[in-house]
Amino acid sequence: MATLISNNNDGTANISNDGVHVVFVIDMLLKPRFDQSTLIQCLDAILAFGNSFLMQSGYNRLTILGSSSVKNAVLYFDDNSNDDDQQQQQDQIIIEDQQNEQFALVTQTFRRNFLQWIQECRNLFQQTLATQQSQQPEIQQTLSSLLSGALAQALCMIHSYKNEMKHSRILVFSLGADHSDTYSSQYMKLINCFFAAQKINVLIDACSISMNRETEETAPVSAILQQGCDLTGGRYIRIHKVASILEHLFWCLTPSATERPQYVLPPKHEIAPPAACFCHRKLLDIGYVCSVCLSIFCQFLPYCTTCNSNLFKSNLNQISKLKSSSTVTPWAAQTN
Repeated sequence: MATLISNNNDGTANISNDGVHVVFVIDMLLKPRFDQSTLIQCLDAILAFGNSFLMQSGYNRLTILGSSSVKNAVLYFDDNSNDDDQQQQQDQIIIEDQQNEQFALVTQTFRRNFLQWIQECRNLFQQTLATQQSQQPEIQQTLSSLLSGALAQALCMIHSYKNEMKHSRILVFSLGADHSDTYSSQYMKLINCFFAAQKINVLIDACSISMNRETEETAPVSAILQQGCDLTGGRYIRIHKVASILEHLFWCLTPSATERPQYVLPPKHEIAPPAACFCHRKLLDIGYVCSVCLSIFCQFLPYCTTCNSNLFKSNLNQISKLKSSSTVTPWAAQTN
């Protein structure tokens, strides 16, 4: 693959190639819903899948971000500008079983940063519980994943390398998350990230790994992640067996957006985009909508908390007048 070099208006060089910048976002709880051995198998499958992208082309770039309910972190970042630091890291790695140096660097750097990140998250979580011991049950209920912040960080990193990398992708791995809330507490933030990715042509795929015993039809689904994948042209898959994680990743998520129509992939399920209220961040089927700013609320309010418009009562009066006028027959209207 040839690298294309062009000059910008300011005289600087604009280097672009056919590589793909892939950003993995690993979203997990501090206490996932499966044991530690299963978690290690999931992480090993994700690393093998990431190394497969690097093996496809020498221009591909891999970035791994971690997201939890306490802190987000960069677990691996391929920065080619710091040659001295990269050479120092390569000297510190230990190659086993004739492993490739690049793959060994990715694996060992990710494992070291992952263990450090998990330990920092646990310390912060324990400090929070220690300072507010009386509100410990409420804290456990209100803690939610910081996935929206991780997606925003991934989009910023992709935008910073837009002159070098033409194509970019984001893969979200949800490990052992509870989909009963479906990220409803940060619905608007996630939707904004999805629309930003759609504007800059960034494909978002999502893989939900849950080790529950429920069948695929009755298992809970993250409707918000499914909606984000549909907006950007990506795919949302659910995996319930550890042994089939890598198989599903290679089969469904390896092809690019232009190559996927040529593959025999599982059919996409039709989704109904959910709506969350602006007051409690709950997913709704029926609610009240402000006619000025289109804010959604789960209960009746005399004014809009977003734009401070007092239009709810007037709208209800207009609706009641329309209903009363519709009950009048056309013959009675003509005679009057």
